[in-house]
Amino acid sequence: MRACLRTILFVAQPPLRRAHSAARAAAAELPRRYLAPPALPEPGVACCVSHYEAIALHTALQPRRPDSASGSVSLGRGDLGALTVDLGLARPASAEVSASHVRLRGTRGIEGEEEWTACVPWAFLDRVARKRRAGVWQCYAPGQGEAEAAEEAEEDDLAPTKVEGLSELTSRPASLLPLDEASPTPPTAVLGGFNMHRTKGIDPAGDTDNKLRALGKKGGRVLDVCTGLGYTACAAARRAGVREATSRDA
Repeated sequence: MRACLRTILFVAQPPLRRAHSAARAAAAELPRRYLAPPALPEPGVACCVSHYEAIALHTALQPRRPDSASGSVSLGRGDLGALTVDLGLARPASAEVSASHVRLRGTRGIEGEEEWTACVPWAFLDRVARKRRAGVWQCYAPGQGEAEAAEEAEEDDLAPTKVEGLSELTSRPASLLPLDEASPTPPTAVLGGFNMHRTKGIDPAGDTDNKLRALGKKGGRVLDVCTGLGYTACAAARRAGVREATSRDA
């Protein structure tokens, strides 16, 4: 998801040919990672949690939190109920609750062939539950946290990192914004303080359906220009009769 945000920052930057010569020279000195999205997936990222999911984890698992630093409680899928990660797209199969961390385990893939383990510090869950600040955070596998996150953690290098970024060329911040705690609703992105999708009375999925419904049953080639995070192009590509779907942002 962070790669998605870096892509948004990249496409939102003005073309270099229109920039002032001084800006072009400055851009030439930027590390390549600011000018192109990195490869997916990012190393060590086990899953993502929205603020809704972090608060739900805190509420459900706080009563199971051991008082002793050496104690732990193991929970199965039945104990976890409807708790989710990855913005509602995945459910943990088990959890181990200690005094300092919650270790979540699950599987991905059509047949569950990919196993994942995320270690989520209580310091992070306590902070999100207290501040109620909206956002999405990447959670890391044990031993895979980013070094710069350690300063925020109070625990170790497993502190989740927020999916956000800042364009070095435009100084515009960008972040992912989850919209619904009850279902896996596609998130929007906030770019420079502006939502990239309609969110009042509708979500990105409903907005995409409305756009495609307006096209009728036309097929052929579809051009998606500046409609958000590519949901419209992806949905158009799945329609019968569509040979090609192209998404462009500027």
